[in-house]
Amino acid sequence: TPADEYDDHQQTKILVYNKNAWDGDAHSLRYFVRPDDPQVLRYTRDILLENRQAIDTVARGLEMFQKAKLLFNAFAGKLSYVNDPKLTSDYVQYPDETLALHGGDCDDMTVCFASLLSSIGISTTFVDVVPPEHPEQSHIYMLFDTGIRPDAGSAISVNPKRYLVRRNKEGVETIWVPVETTVIRHGFDEAWSVGAQEYFDDVEVGLGLVKGWVRLVDVN
Repeated sequence: TPADEYDDHQQTKILVYNKNAWDGDAHSLRYFVRPDDPQVLRYTRDILLENRQAIDTVARGLEMFQKAKLLFNAFAGKLSYVNDPKLTSDYVQYPDETLALHGGDCDDMTVCFASLLSSIGISTTFVDVVPPEHPEQSHIYMLFDTGIRPDAGSAISVNPKRYLVRRNKEGVETIWVPVETTVIRHGFDEAWSVGAQEYFDDVEVGLGLVKGWVRLVDVN
């Protein structure tokens, strides 16, 4: 029970963050991904329904890749890249806010696209890049699981540098595609090309994963 008298009293300041505040850690960014948001579910279902014929005619094994490409191109036509307002250390929009505002920065776009893909069962991973000599140029882009077997990579590209092979959540090796969402207005192919080049430069050339300045953070 509460005491009638207290031994001592103390006042302290409490900092209350906005719901969109983000601490800059890619692991925390996962909590902004909302694949079960009604607007996200409605958006993905409408796009896939409109493109049902294109999905039905795609080669076996390429369904996930084709769905991701269709969603990205539909996503690209309605959104544009803008800087965040920097209200806190960083500000991240939830996916329904990005869809409603038709824009966002790299964090917002990555969160939104990860939500769209996750809502149809496609696994995603954040690529968190913090260059050691220029930490102010930190950046996030993403990978998604195509579900394609490693020996069938030529079905999407004859250049193996445009994708990587890694284990999915079931422990099976599949092909993953890097996507740079900040060039979204130019469509999926350009976003894939830029993302693949970034991943090659950051991980293969710069050895970012080995040296620790690149992290892969699985979203789901």
